[in-house]
Amino acid sequence: MSCMVAIVPAGTPFRMDRFKNATSQPDGKFSLAGVPPGDYQVFAVDELEMTAIASPEYRQALAAKIATVTVHPNGRETVELTLIPLEETLAALERVQ
Repeated sequence: MSCMVAIVPAGTPFRMDRFKNATSQPDGKFSLAGVPPGDYQVFAVDELEMTAIASPEYRQALAAKIATVTVHPNGRETVELTLIPLEETLAALERVQ
């Protein structure tokens, strides 16, 4: 089963030009190319709510299942994620609206 994986800069205001997402392979593996060096939050969800991604409150509500990763210049980083079910993403969305 595939899912959506999102990566957003950690600790900074949301910038659409630094947001990336990908669909995982059925085995859960994913790849995101062209991510600039820096610290990021990475998470996997059943369904990606694009408007909510920009909200730090939304990401805070899901913090227990969001991983952090530091991308190094010319790096190839690995991160293990826990899928956030649709019910949890919808509940988080309700809390911040």
